[in-house]
Amino acid sequence: MPEWGTYSPSDFPMFSDRTYHRLFELLNRATWPAQITTLAAGVALLVLLRRTDERSGRIASGLLAAAWLVVAWAYFWEKYATIHWAGRHIAVLFTGQALWLGWVGVVRGRIVFAANEGIVARIGIGLAAFAVLAYPLLARLFGRPWAQTEVFGLAPDPTVAATLGVVLAALQVRWSLLVVPILWSVFSGLTLWTMKSPDAWVLPLLAVAGIVMAGVRQLRSGGSEYSRARAGD
Repeated sequence: MPEWGTYSPSDFPMFSDRTYHRLFELLNRATWPAQITTLAAGVALLVLLRRTDERSGRIASGLLAAAWLVVAWAYFWEKYATIHWAGRHIAVLFTGQALWLGWVGVVRGRIVFAANEGIVARIGIGLAAFAVLAYPLLARLFGRPWAQTEVFGLAPDPTVAATLGVVLAALQVRWSLLVVPILWSVFSGLTLWTMKSPDAWVLPLLAVAGIVMAGVRQLRSGGSEYSRARAGD
């Protein structure tokens, strides 16, 4: 069937832009006032990113893992699965990411932050701050109502963006923690692009920046005594 070669991803939208963003409105209504709690957790995460002790890394990892679990259940399992056949499969993937964060960061204590030591750490903190504080404003920026705001700890994109920031803010890159965030960034970007949504570029751009900065971090710290001592997940 040679005509298949003439199709592109934009020819196969499973739902409209309006339907997709309506999910966030339904999510926010169903979970209110959980947004206050998740935003508070996000602010606490930003505070912890500026501390260099192992205990702060464990707490931050626990907060982030909890955010992934909530997104897996409240968004993907309960909402996204109603419009996309892969919703519950993605929920399982997000749950796996939460468990891995708990294992690497909480149980093993492998996430210790570099505070403001170096440009990569500062970019990581800035990226996490953008995810927690600025991402909720994007709905209005792109012409959607406040009711469709995407909030850290409830919506996937800001949660993924915050995770990219946390990985960059750490002394050593944990590449295994980037696999699911990168996969979702690609999937989310393609989904929004097929719907011609103006914010389709946001998360993929953050992911690309995160990968580049993680590579810089790896190159700079690869030969350090600390990195060798704590290598491996």
